[in-house]
Amino acid sequence: MNRYALLGLGLAIGGAFILSAGGSSSLPKGKGVFIIDLPSQGPAYLIERLRYLGIQWVAIEIAWYGPPGPPSSYDALGRTHNMENGRLAAFVPELTAAGIQCWVWGYPAPDRIPAFVDNVKDAYQAAPGLSGVIIDPEDPWYGAQHGPALEDIISRLKGLGRPVGLSSYGRPSFHPTFPWRAIGGVDFGMPQIYSELGAGYPPKADQEWRSFGVPYIVPLNGASSAHEPAAITQQAAWSVTQDGAIGWWNYHHAVANSGRADAIRGIRVSHGQPAYDPATAPSSPSTPSSSCSMASLRDEYKFRFWATGGASWGDRNPTVILYHGLGSKPSAWPQFIDTTKPAKFVAARGFNAYGSGRAWWPTKAADPDQTKLANQMQWAGTEARKLIADLKRCAGGPLLLAGHSQGGMMALIAGALSLTDVETVIAGSAWIPASMQHYPLPPTYMIHGDDDTTVDYQRTKSWAEDAPGITWISVDGGHQLVDEVRGYWAAALEASL
Repeated sequence: MNRYALLGLGLAIGGAFILSAGGSSSLPKGKGVFIIDLPSQGPAYLIERLRYLGIQWVAIEIAWYGPPGPPSSYDALGRTHNMENGRLAAFVPELTAAGIQCWVWGYPAPDRIPAFVDNVKDAYQAAPGLSGVIIDPEDPWYGAQHGPALEDIISRLKGLGRPVGLSSYGRPSFHPTFPWRAIGGVDFGMPQIYSELGAGYPPKADQEWRSFGVPYIVPLNGASSAHEPAAITQQAAWSVTQDGAIGWWNYHHAVANSGRADAIRGIRVSHGQPAYDPATAPSSPSTPSSSCSMASLRDEYKFRFWATGGASWGDRNPTVILYHGLGSKPSAWPQFIDTTKPAKFVAARGFNAYGSGRAWWPTKAADPDQTKLANQMQWAGTEARKLIADLKRCAGGPLLLAGHSQGGMMALIAGALSLTDVETVIAGSAWIPASMQHYPLPPTYMIHGDDDTTVDYQRTKSWAEDAPGITWISVDGGHQLVDEVRGYWAAALEASL
């Protein structure tokens, strides 16, 4: 019996990955994808690609009211261009005639409920073949005070006579201030299982959602630019599909990469199988690729590598990823590392050019637009997962993340988004926006100088001093890694090896 069957989640048959299923026929069944923009090439083009993936249902975006407001490409009513020029009306009949169930979805806000409901009404009028609506309440809905508003929008949408689904954060226990008790009125839920947080994460997400009265669960997996084909297969293996459906975010990224497309194509849901035979699933995630050498990964990621204490690439000694600060570069790191313990060091390179150095994102910690900062950090942390996954697979030993200033912020968000792959995070003179402070972290040391005016000391202390999982170390000093700050930072690193 293979490892997927041992997990009790699925069975590999004939080269395709099969997920067990059951459930109601009026709700999403089989495999599905979320679509942001209907392709300009028309319905036939979309149907051809959905058939290749074996897709049986789609969710088409119609409205966005999330932070920081609708993107400039959306109209003043927050509607996507899918609602313009008869596009929805042109696509939905063709898709349903091809056997693909169609839903609409949107990102509502507590203070824009009537406008959102009106958009759904307009969509139903334009495309009577729509099965229902999926709402995606996230950041703006934090706080128990929004519970009545969430119940209200669910009630209004159900009053339109079609099923209502809700997609949001994967584990309710990780987001305790979200008004989860209000979600019981939906017809189905879609916990977002985007990150590889271990085999236990999706079942716990399923269990927690059902505890709030959600009767039917469609796990929503990741198929973005951050997801390698093997990770897509692994997420599906871990997902609970007892109700007969699974979905991916999102269509564009799924078809933009042949590896991701073939991974989704190779997954089937039993008792609701697509009409088109899928291709053979990709190799097991545990199978090493030919690109596991240090030299090939260094060429790909442009990092700087060295080892101490007799450690070598691929052995069982710890590997430390070092994230530099704003405007710095990987070559600045060796002067700060003074250890004789066996360890491997990977000084990573920022994604963006910044002056004579590099940056992980362009916005500074002190910028008043903390939503913009959070969005850029989320993107960077997601991008960082690929290097983390490759080093976990190839470098050997436990994985630690360390950084200073913007690099410390990078270590925090990368650790949060790669929770089960990282042993320890060490962040000097760092900060993350309030909207991200509920993210679970690996065991974390935060060292901050009490005279730091670049990354405000008091603001960071007010969050980190009593935060779960964080060891807060306050020292006499400013922002730079010198004197006591550097000493404590180095001591925390030494203690972690």
